[in-house]
Amino acid sequence: MTQTRQNTPIDAWIAAHNGETFRLLAGNTQGQPSINLQDACENFDRAVALAPSNSPNFIWAIAHRGLTLRQLGNLDEAINDFQVVVKKTEGYPWVYAQLGETYRFQMARSKPDQVDEPKDNAIKNFQKAIELNGGEYAWAHAHLGVTYCQLALLNKNPQKAAEYWKLAQKSLETAIAQTKERYAWAYAYAYIVEFSGFKNFETARQYMDRARLLDPRVIPQNNFQMGLLYQHNGEYEEAIAKYTQGLQQEAEKRFVLYGIAVATVRQKGLNEAARIKISIARQELERSTDSFALYMLAALATLEVQYDQARKYAQKARCNSVNEEADSSTGKLIYLEKNDLSWLGLNDEELNFLKP
Repeated sequence: MTQTRQNTPIDAWIAAHNGETFRLLAGNTQGQPSINLQDACENFDRAVALAPSNSPNFIWAIAHRGLTLRQLGNLDEAINDFQVVVKKTEGYPWVYAQLGETYRFQMARSKPDQVDEPKDNAIKNFQKAIELNGGEYAWAHAHLGVTYCQLALLNKNPQKAAEYWKLAQKSLETAIAQTKERYAWAYAYAYIVEFSGFKNFETARQYMDRARLLDPRVIPQNNFQMGLLYQHNGEYEEAIAKYTQGLQQEAEKRFVLYGIAVATVRQKGLNEAARIKISIARQELERSTDSFALYMLAALATLEVQYDQARKYAQKARCNSVNEEADSSTGKLIYLEKNDLSWLGLNDEELNFLKP
């Protein structure tokens, strides 16, 4: 007589860890459909169904299912799973940190008039995770810093934005210190704070170099971004050389042609050579219709003292950017927030012509 095996705790454990294996195989994709992520969810579902609701297997499985759901872009479902874990455990810093991160993603998706609730939830949960871990939680400090960084970029009030930049700087520096200056991801965002928030371009370059040294994957080999740093420091020959390297990469072509034009104007003034560079860049940019191209066309018009045309391009860019992602084709470290056009390489007086 054949005996039927009964489900046991080990079955739930196996299903949960199979789910985690599939989740790890999917990598760090966010919001991307994936067979591995779907298989992960199925295994986590099985583990949750098999394990007693207060058992470690149940709690572990539902927590990691929350991670998987966030990777799939199902933020509300992920929040529900994490909140189940919060209710069933006492003082679990990790799950509060994951809740904070999920609300951070939700904040990034929200319309401007709907940001407050996910923002407050993100900050509250990161702070709770840090408190529960006695302040020593580098991951939570870093991701709280990025939350403040995003809020600074999105905030139209200069004073409030400045407050967020300071909070971002403090949180990221704490994360870096707690990891003995080995946290590449935190350095990458500390670079954004110094570049976009405080306009400390030499410090920004040092942070970018440090991030690349620790983990080259964190910051793309972005010739436009590096050229812009040289340009902001008045090192125009170096900037043009770095931009020129980018001509070999089709994805960067319009950015680096734009950069060459701006650096040439800065170096030589608006002479005939600079006008030729502007014309070449404009021809390339006019092949695109996204906000990046339109803002760069506006900047070139500003350099040629064609302010009416510059404003028209900028207005069209603002309209387009409503439905576009903040991350660009050249890497997530160039931001296109409405109140932060520093990546264009113009000075404050020139940028005033492009702002609403």
